[in-house]
Amino acid sequence: MAKRHPVILAGLDVGTSKTAVIIAAYRSGVPKLLGSAISPSVGINKGIISVIGSAVKSIGHALEKAEKIAGVKASSVYISYNGADITLRHCRAARTLNKRVDWRDNNRCGSDPFTFVIEGIPRDEKVLQLITPRLIPNEFGIMPELDARAITAGNRSISDLSESAGLSGLVVKGVIYAPMAGAESILSPAEKELGAILIDFGAGTTTISVFDRGMIRETAVLPVGGEHLSGDLAIGLRTSLAMAEEILAGDPIVDIEKKGISVKPGCFKNNEMQAQDHLARSIIDARIAEIVNLIALSIDKFDYSGSLPGGVVICGGVSRMGGICDLLRTRLKRPVKVGSLTDIEMDLSPAYTNAVGLVKYGSRLITGEKYGVRSQGQNSVLGRFLDYFGPQ
Repeated sequence: MAKRHPVILAGLDVGTSKTAVIIAAYRSGVPKLLGSAISPSVGINKGIISVIGSAVKSIGHALEKAEKIAGVKASSVYISYNGADITLRHCRAARTLNKRVDWRDNNRCGSDPFTFVIEGIPRDEKVLQLITPRLIPNEFGIMPELDARAITAGNRSISDLSESAGLSGLVVKGVIYAPMAGAESILSPAEKELGAILIDFGAGTTTISVFDRGMIRETAVLPVGGEHLSGDLAIGLRTSLAMAEEILAGDPIVDIEKKGISVKPGCFKNNEMQAQDHLARSIIDARIAEIVNLIALSIDKFDYSGSLPGGVVICGGVSRMGGICDLLRTRLKRPVKVGSLTDIEMDLSPAYTNAVGLVKYGSRLITGEKYGVRSQGQNSVLGRFLDYFGPQ
């Protein structure tokens, strides 16, 4: 019998500040990580591609380095998306006897001899994921409707992302809502099942998502992130963005219980250090407090009454600042911890969280499992519907 070659999977996380690539081989039920690389993102603003040519270069640089380490070429890829245009909308979906549709036409898909059509979604938006669907049978008990909420993004944003990956030589297998990929990487099975809040502090956006019973239940994207800290510091200290980013890269916030907040030594002239240190501390404190307050307000608005015993798990660049857990714990009145990558054989930085989650997600598809979809039975209306309208 011929030896079966492993399936090569790639995960691509295109963010505001960095582009991360993971290459993995799927064999014997689990993905084996082969290579990883990160390159600075160019032409991307708040998670949305603004200059395709620049984004292609960023993807190409990271992909080339990852392939060199892995020793294999990647052809197909799963991509995460977490742009500022993410919207949560109420919608209805109906299964109707209609002409067959070959593939997805925005919010429609074929299911011979039926067609599922989502109503209530603007034509310029793409459904990334349905959450909390509820079956609504009619009086005859046939062709029921589904009442649900949809996580959507602009068609143009998703199209530009897929085009950029395609121009880099990759075949896009799916565009996944980023928190779902992050949950695959850093939330334990117990946290996803019993309930937890995942907060991702990105450079351009901050995302808050509730996971419970294995599914995403609530989500919100805030248009603030780590880059706003850099901007505030540059303006307040009257310095360049490069210097502000250097200050932040030097871990400006340390363990608040031991040393308080301090700025990386050597960033200022000696006779200015004390005054500038105090000013930088005040600027960082003010922006972090604002972000934490916006997070708390977003969680208060969620239509969710579960207890969430898994508490709050945070990731992203800002999460590595000491003291942020204490601020969140005090404001949210829940246990808070910094998430870490689990069940991987490579020593990777937290910057690869979403990319690792993407290859894990892809391996689940290979084995016939769908993330966020409980076993509904292959012939059930809800199960078949979610098979079509899971992650794009």
